[in-house]
Amino acid sequence: MDDAGVEAGAGATRVPLELREWQSGPRGDAEATVAQLTPGRRLLRASVPLGLAALLALALLPVPLMHLAGIPILGVGLYWMARNARAREVFLSASGTCPGCRSATNLFVGFGRAPYRLPVKTSCESCGRGLILRRRSD
Repeated sequence: MDDAGVEAGAGATRVPLELREWQSGPRGDAEATVAQLTPGRRLLRASVPLGLAALLALALLPVPLMHLAGIPILGVGLYWMARNARAREVFLSASGTCPGCRSATNLFVGFGRAPYRLPVKTSCESCGRGLILRRRSD
């Protein structure tokens, strides 16, 4: 089981995608592993940032003038709570063939199991070219 709370085989699907250079160019094939989140897992993912923000805001409460920083901290916690609660699917990983150098590469799709939304800007591990991961246009 990984840190998104999903076993690699259960609830995870492989999605065929297309890989392109940023300034239109040749295409490459890519594949992403996407996990479906249960309502319980979504609730847990949503409550963690808000809980951490509330704890930090409470810790700053007795400090003169610094207690005012608690308000934007709670705002950031609410933003991340809403973002995590809306995500029904998250990226587990992505890989593909770079259209520029034709090497097999692992693609960066975000920290901490980012919500599955396309297109995603990424880059090739080998040549460093800017790439866009998007739905296939067959």
